[in-house]
Amino acid sequence: MIGNNELIDNKFHGLKEELLDYDWKYRLKICTKCPLETQERLRCFRVNNYKNNIQETHCSKMDKARVQKFRGRMNNLLNMASFNFYGKGKYTQQKQDSVM
Repeated sequence: MIGNNELIDNKFHGLKEELLDYDWKYRLKICTKCPLETQERLRCFRVNNYKNNIQETHCSKMDKARVQKFRGRMNNLLNMASFNFYGKGKYTQQKQDSVM
């Protein structure tokens, strides 16, 4: 039987894999069409930093897109971890406040 700590670790590992996969799909779809001047302005262009003919760096646009897509899942995982380790989290605090 998997304990809570292992379950949380597995979920974080799964999320990490999804984030890396999302990064490469974003690079393939968006970054490959981004002009070199824009890449230099966003400070994501680096010399000889290519993997499979796609630049491996990222910019603030990519960071914002990733955060927007995964914000809810990350918050849920952090709250679940907080509840598991400390016995309280965002959701338990709301329930206690509504009782008072």
